[in-house]
Amino acid sequence: MSHVDDGRRYNLRILQQPRVARMSSFNEKRPVDPPAIVELEVYDRFGRVDEDSLRSPFWVLHVVLADGETLSKPQSQILQGSLTSSAHYCRRRNDDDKSYGCFFYFSDLTLTTEGVYRLKFLLTTVCEPSAPAPVLNSVITNPFTVFTAKKFPGMAPSSDLAKSLAAQGVKIPIRNEERKRNQNRDTQSL
Repeated sequence: MSHVDDGRRYNLRILQQPRVARMSSFNEKRPVDPPAIVELEVYDRFGRVDEDSLRSPFWVLHVVLADGETLSKPQSQILQGSLTSSAHYCRRRNDDDKSYGCFFYFSDLTLTTEGVYRLKFLLTTVCEPSAPAPVLNSVITNPFTVFTAKKFPGMAPSSDLAKSLAAQGVKIPIRNEERKRNQNRDTQSL
């Protein structure tokens, strides 16, 4: 989704959609898998990429439940973790692609209630601390399911994008193997 403001256009793209989550409790936090990664694109009034704006340290992405108004509980009781992300200006890949982008990631979001959810990301800036920051754009994830522990299908390995960002110093937890709930039992039966 894109938005035009003062001649600039702000475009948010979800590069890594959350797919599943295991229901979390007060004692046991289970992050959404995979963690959401969102890219910001800024274009000037002529439609050119505004590299200077992409390098700004003032971009902030907030997350809320997209369907929060229809929930029976307050959002704060369902969606937990770091609900904001600062911008990271990094290379897109570690290989031959030398282009850079502005990325946000949410690696510790947890949900406490079973069901199907969508996340909504809201782009703001912290340039003017005395005034409330306007929402410059927003984007919503695809629906994903939060399972109970018994029904949870397992976590997937980390994507190449997540590995690339982690290699550049972004604090994203990396998993090299798929984790399934019966993995140990299956291995023992061989």
